[in-house]
Amino acid sequence: MSFDDFRKELVEAGELDSAEAEKLDFMELIRIYQKFKIKQATGGASRPSSLKAELMRTSSPKRSARSRADKAPRKETEAPKKRSKLPRPREGLAYALEKLTTIAKGGNYCMTVIGGCWVNFRYKKKGNHLYFQVAGDKYIPKRSHLKMEHIEILKEMGIVAEPMSDDIFSTHFDDKPRNMEGIVDTVFEIFSKVYRVSKGADAYIEFIIGSKPSAEMTGAVEGMYDYFNDRDGKSKFCWEWNG
Repeated sequence: MSFDDFRKELVEAGELDSAEAEKLDFMELIRIYQKFKIKQATGGASRPSSLKAELMRTSSPKRSARSRADKAPRKETEAPKKRSKLPRPREGLAYALEKLTTIAKGGNYCMTVIGGCWVNFRYKKKGNHLYFQVAGDKYIPKRSHLKMEHIEILKEMGIVAEPMSDDIFSTHFDDKPRNMEGIVDTVFEIFSKVYRVSKGADAYIEFIIGSKPSAEMTGAVEGMYDYFNDRDGKSKFCWEWNG
């Protein structure tokens, strides 16, 4: 789901006027959109959302992923590149973050979703900020809900609850130079030690590098395919979680 999709639905629902929506960056828009969906779910808004299922899938997945056998066959958007013998998700994530922090513009994000749990990166060129979010209980399956010991693990990583958000933990990775390998290790440690995702769970990285991608940006996203054996649409690169 794109930046423009979130903005369009909020404007159509009367939650924002078009001028306000144009001024918001992606994560600010996400926060407003989450509150809007919660209001709908609790009866605060009556207008049905055509994008509700998409939000649940990409921004706040609560349900378990279906097995691959139950899914419709994936559609290739173009002739596939030569595939690796084995997926390399750690290297793929490091590659995505390197591209995110060098050529991304506007509505960019890099979301990792494993077993219905998710973490998300967004790069803000102004200030050179790599912003990182970790979803709390409201947005993840019950089996992965966080106990105090898991919240303490996040604190030890420097990831704390956001005071102005709804059940989101966050930090910035702004060291110079950034230790991409260390950042990737943190992500995978969250899924293994904090979310405790079971082996064999469906996993994917969704990589959106800008709301109006250039040829350079499109090429950067295509480069992700070198690290994965499976792809869903233009921006999701899939593998099976093995811890």
